[in-house]
Amino acid sequence: MKDMIKWGNKGGWTNLQNLKIDNTSIISAFDDQVPALRFLQANVPWTSMQLYKPYFCRLGPLEELTLNGKDMRFPRDILEVYGLTLTSLTVHAPEPCDPERRPDIPLPTNSGSERHV
Repeated sequence: MKDMIKWGNKGGWTNLQNLKIDNTSIISAFDDQVPALRFLQANVPWTSMQLYKPYFCRLGPLEELTLNGKDMRFPRDILEVYGLTLTSLTVHAPEPCDPERRPDIPLPTNSGSERHV
């Protein structure tokens, strides 16, 4: 992480346009260091995103933002920052895992009510 921050402080992120993160703690390495960033995909839980929200609000002039994570909500405060530059927004909260439902076991069907065409 320290190497990433050092690299950014030396102008290493100046031309970076696309960023995908799966760990919110690394977002601080890009703090005010990505003036050309246009596309951000963050696959992180909502609670983690809230902890690092100040960093999310100091990225480049984003055009596309994709947020995907547990309990994800509509990020109104972050959109206030990027509302004028965004052309695409995706906010996705995966459904919680149901331990009773395994993907390798088919769901029961109503044999009497099915019609074959």
